[in-house]
Amino acid sequence: MEQKRILVVEDESIVANDIRRTLELLGYRVDILSSGEEALSYVAQGPPDLIVMDIVLDGDINGIEAAEQLKTGYRIPVVYLTSHSDAHTIEKVRHTAPYGYVLKPFDEKTLSTTIEIALQQREMEGKLEESEERFRSLFENHPDAVLAFDSDGRCTNCNAASLSLFDLKPEEIPSLHHTDLVTDAYREDFVRSFDAARNGLPQRAHRIHFVRRDGTSRILEITFLPVTANAVNVGVYAIAQDVTDIVHTRDLQKKLDERLRHVQKMEAIGTLAGGIAHDFNNLLMAIQGRTSLLLLEISDPSSPLRDHLSHIEEIVHSGVSLTRQLLSIARGGKVDVSPVNLNDIVRKSADMFGRTKKEMRIHAKYEPEIWPVMADRGQIDQALLNLFVNAWQAMPGGGNLYLSTENASLTEEEALIFHAPPGDYVVLSITDTGVGMDEETQQHIFEPFFTTKELERGTGLGLASVYGIVKQHDGFIDVTSSPGTGSTFTIYLPARRNITIEDGAPHPREDIVHGEGRILLVDDEEMILDVGRELLQALGYTVTTASNGQDALDIYQKESSYDLVVLDMIMPDMGGAEVYSRLKKLDPSVTVLLSSGYSPGHQMQEMMDLGCAGFIQKPFSAKALSHKIKDILSP
Repeated sequence: MEQKRILVVEDESIVANDIRRTLELLGYRVDILSSGEEALSYVAQGPPDLIVMDIVLDGDINGIEAAEQLKTGYRIPVVYLTSHSDAHTIEKVRHTAPYGYVLKPFDEKTLSTTIEIALQQREMEGKLEESEERFRSLFENHPDAVLAFDSDGRCTNCNAASLSLFDLKPEEIPSLHHTDLVTDAYREDFVRSFDAARNGLPQRAHRIHFVRRDGTSRILEITFLPVTANAVNVGVYAIAQDVTDIVHTRDLQKKLDERLRHVQKMEAIGTLAGGIAHDFNNLLMAIQGRTSLLLLEISDPSSPLRDHLSHIEEIVHSGVSLTRQLLSIARGGKVDVSPVNLNDIVRKSADMFGRTKKEMRIHAKYEPEIWPVMADRGQIDQALLNLFVNAWQAMPGGGNLYLSTENASLTEEEALIFHAPPGDYVVLSITDTGVGMDEETQQHIFEPFFTTKELERGTGLGLASVYGIVKQHDGFIDVTSSPGTGSTFTIYLPARRNITIEDGAPHPREDIVHGEGRILLVDDEEMILDVGRELLQALGYTVTTASNGQDALDIYQKESSYDLVVLDMIMPDMGGAEVYSRLKKLDPSVTVLLSSGYSPGHQMQEMMDLGCAGFIQKPFSAKALSHKIKDILSP
């Protein structure tokens, strides 16, 4: 590994040499300068990997001014040295976006950990920039025309294939409206499909005829995909493919081949996105782990360093949000799937809706021992809101809304009625005392744009959206109603009885729990092994590490007296599933905690069903890890 180069800018030679000695022992190459002017000249000849700089320096340029000039021309992380931690000093340096602070006098552990965190954060930023560039290249070089529209239908971006296909000039893009792409004969269906995507319903292969400036007509198939941010629909992607030759030649085989290649291409994109998200989560895990270790070292709750470390944790959570979006591409739909308690989501949504619609009385009966389900909280909230609004509109004079949840195990015969697999389900029933529906209406209520309301009161997308969300969660929905007796909507979501519900926010329990015992940590990433070992040791455990599945098996076979195995699911050569299977053969009583940068999925559920003790998703904090281990070892 290439030796990292660190520049120390400090006008007190004793302090500077002390820092040099500490960092050289850690393997860094260190240069020392005493002024801001010297630092600027040095960087111009070849930037270092990191700068440790005193705020107050001799000469005309202090540390803050030097950092400001470096910020405009270079991307070098700066860690400040300072004897002052007052709010005024912190405010002065904030706009230079430092990567950390070290208060004088400092100890070697604080200095080394702060520098390691800064270097890892810069490495993560570099990889993120590289990933964004790769996706930008994928967008710009996509063979199909790809156009991005905002929620008002204005084009915000497009690739080169779009300019060629639609015979456009770059300067025309800012004024391009989505309706400019279609003739009057196709406008109504085109706009309807666009609006559906804008409301969260993907619209596949909408065919239009487009007339170019030279008078030639092309047959296009356009797919509309919703663009979401924080579970809110903010625009639409339009992906257009020229199918003129396919239609004219009526070559069915060619058409099928093209569609197959398109599916394979999208699967490859999903695989790429999932892989990048997994790698990012590993980087975030290293940063979160180092931050947790530093927080453990700082016992003073009033230390300003704790605030800075909390900000670093916020940055990690922002990175997690990005990786969840990438993982949603890999999963194909569910944006933020995690184990949830459906009672909590229903209760919060009902309370919020009830405060705004006081003419409607809400009655709830919740199953106290409700099973967990794998769900996207934002999408489930949206589905509930649509069902509540539908019930409210069905009771114009007010009425009662009854909510209930229960656990249910469907037999093959019971599940066959709904064309669903048998198994465990969580059932949510929503009953109103409204006007009800006849049989004919019930046959169409989940169809897009079907509505029994006036145009100003509904678009016909609410229940269609509910249906889509439930299907995305591998569930199903049923409705019973008759005129004058109200309606009951019943939602079945697959239950995951062996999964522990985790909170995606910072762990709610108050204190870190220390323990004792022997733990085997298995991960193919060296940085995860390093930070994981230190975290577990700080929590009181004796730790052995293995960098691959075969090493883990060899270690366990020689000595199987481990209280817990923390096992990464995604590893080369031998993945977590195979390692777990072989561990079970060596020791049927082995206790395993699964860990992954991916969200929990079918493979993880299968391993849980086979006896794994739990799952924890990277990145996790020392607090979350300590409680997870305690729950497993001391249930």
